[in-house]
Amino acid sequence: MSESKQDKPKHYDLISLIELEQDIILEKLTELEKYAWRIEKSVLTAEIYGTIKNLNDYIFSDVSRYFTLEEDLLLPELERVMPNHSSSAVMREEHTMILNICSMLNKMLEDKDGAEREKDTLQAEIISLVDVLQRHIHKKNHVLYHEVQSKIPSELQQEIYIKMVRKVNL
Repeated sequence: MSESKQDKPKHYDLISLIELEQDIILEKLTELEKYAWRIEKSVLTAEIYGTIKNLNDYIFSDVSRYFTLEEDLLLPELERVMPNHSSSAVMREEHTMILNICSMLNKMLEDKDGAEREKDTLQAEIISLVDVLQRHIHKKNHVLYHEVQSKIPSELQQEIYIKMVRKVNL
C-alpha cells in the first residue's frame, strides 16, 4: 500500500519544519492584513471582529510556540558555535517585540466595543505586526538559516529537528 501525498511529512529537516510553519503564519498574516485595511472604511462587524480576533489568536499561539522551540533548542546551539557573532540576540529581541504586539492586540480585542472605539489604533497595530513579523521571517530566511546550515553540524541539526517534531506533535 503506497502512502498518499497527505500522509507524507511536509518537512524533512530542521529548516523545512520551521519554513513550513512560517508559510502558515505568513498566510494568516496576509489575511489579517486584508481585514486591517477592510476595517478602515467600514464598521467593525461582529464577523470581522471575530475573524481578526481568531487570526491574531492563531498567530500569537503559533509564534509563541515556535519562538519558544527556537529559543530552547536552536539558538543555544548557534550561540555555542558562534559566541557573540550569531544572529540569535537579534532573533530573541524580535521574538519579544512580536509577542508584545500580539499581546497588545489581544488586549485591544478583548471586547468588540472597545475594538470599535480604537479601530484606528487596532489597524495600526495589525499593520505593525504584519510588517515586523514579515521582516523577522525574512531575516530568518537570509541570515539565521544560513548560520544554522553552515555552523551547526548536520547530525546536531537532525537531533534538534527530532526534538522539535516531538514537541510540535505533542
